[in-house]
Amino acid sequence: MNLKNISIISSYNEKKIIKKYENINIENIKANSDETISTSIKKSEKYSDLIIIIPGKLKSYDKTANIIKKINTPIVYCSIDNNDLHDKKNKIIKNLRYIIHGFKINTYKIIINSALKIIDYHGEKNNN
Repeated sequence: MNLKNISIISSYNEKKIIKKYENINIENIKANSDETISTSIKKSEKYSDLIIIIPGKLKSYDKTANIIKKINTPIVYCSIDNNDLHDKKNKIIKNLRYIIHGFKINTYKIIINSALKIIDYHGEKNNN
């Protein structure tokens, strides 16, 4: 199995999210604003097989929503609650294929397992 690179862009304490995984290189990027999230996404695209965004609650998502439209790397958006579909985060969600609702710190295992499946899917899709 090849080494997979995953970037987690989050406003949460990264140490609680990540455990040690074999064949996975996980980079945690602390981002607490629309500006830092969008910049981090742009930088992460160059070396990541998958980008996971866990933004928390921001006042604006405009830059993030605009940059997502230009990114070819698969992105998973992890919402904190299911209300994200009805508020301003919808700008981001409508441009993504992968969304995990109801994120909690203790769901990192589900997120990583889902991330690996998405990476494999995109690898197979790109090889055809």
